[in-house]
Amino acid sequence: MQTLNDASDFKRVKKALSVIEFSAEEQDALFAIIASVIHLGTVGFLEPEVEHGEVKLENGRPVNIISKVKFVIMH
Repeated sequence: MQTLNDASDFKRVKKALSVIEFSAEEQDALFAIIASVIHLGTVGFLEPEVEHGEVKLENGRPVNIISKVKFVIMH
């Protein structure tokens, strides 16, 4: 049975991205986007208030983390 090795797998992904000529900055931007999508998947919402129709976050931490990610736009 083969075991997972996250560090080794990450190095392989970075190497593969380098082979297809992703710069270090582009790789960082890609990983920031992936991390943000993962964090978005953990956002939970409370039941909306019927009177006002407002939706509130169950936990604001994932949104707070995403808001601090610096996205670099590549041309």
